[in-house]
Amino acid sequence: MQARLSSNVDFSDVAHVMEHITHEDCKEVMAVRMGRYNAIETASHLYDASGFLCKMEAGGVPCAVGGAVSVWPGYGSMWMFTTPVFQNVLSLSVLKGVKKVMLNAFRSRNIHRAEARCMESHKLSSRWIEFMGGKLDCRLPQFGIHKEDFLQYSWIM
Repeated sequence: MQARLSSNVDFSDVAHVMEHITHEDCKEVMAVRMGRYNAIETASHLYDASGFLCKMEAGGVPCAVGGAVSVWPGYGSMWMFTTPVFQNVLSLSVLKGVKKVMLNAFRSRNIHRAEARCMESHKLSSRWIEFMGGKLDCRLPQFGIHKEDFLQYSWIM
């Protein structure tokens, strides 16, 4: 199945991924969010808060969405969530394409620092962030609601 990267993202794309999110990604969301998981509410928050969005499609269906939330001018917080289909279309060329789009988006928005956090137990997420050029800043012990440990990465432009 062929993967396609796009920055043309609408709410239904984010909602689809959040409704079909991987178990590990859902655990990560719930570690920092109060209450029960609600896909539409989570999608709405991500869609409304993000100044930059991109999606990966496989067979015309979104299998990953990501974006950046502006914390301060020039400083952003990155996020990305996937469906199980994403694992089937993941390749080195896909990763390189996402990295290029992400770095170009940073530069065009004058972002000098971006951060991303992931649960320490979510090994795929930390490998993905490291491949994308994120440098490990620190371990955040008991960062999650239920005392889950997180890792914080950053990109300095």
